[in-house]
Amino acid sequence: MTEETTQGHLSESGESEQFVTFRIGEEDYATAILDVQEIISTGEITPYPNSSAYLLGVINVRGTVAKVVSLAKLFGIPSTVGSSPENNGYIILTKKDETLIGMLVDTVNSVLKFDKDLIQPVSAISSTATATEFIQGAAMVNETMLLILDVPHILNKIELQ
Repeated sequence: MTEETTQGHLSESGESEQFVTFRIGEEDYATAILDVQEIISTGEITPYPNSSAYLLGVINVRGTVAKVVSLAKLFGIPSTVGSSPENNGYIILTKKDETLIGMLVDTVNSVLKFDKDLIQPVSAISSTATATEFIQGAAMVNETMLLILDVPHILNKIELQ
């Protein structure tokens, strides 16, 4: 994973933010780095009985139990996780209050720093594959369209399980 600053993407206000970028299926996503506690390789996930299809189970993170949710299943899009023995995906750990939650993604790409003015509201974008309720906006960065996740909304949905 690399850290990059996009060139020519800072406005006069200079209000930039760092984002972790990742892929799920064929789409590129980003989330504010402040929403990320840690990124780990996917290990053994203990199934969580009688739960939604997107709630895969729980993992042990240094003695703390964390729920793991498949963002692909939550969004209703295909994933490449498990398509080959070496493709187990990554878990982006985040926290809501004192609860640790892991979001399973296909790959983690980089940390990008770009101007918050680049983020367009959801109404200005068209994403047929992803439920727009989970998208805060979109930004074109380095010739890649990034869908910016609304992590607090995702965590509220997961917490109901």
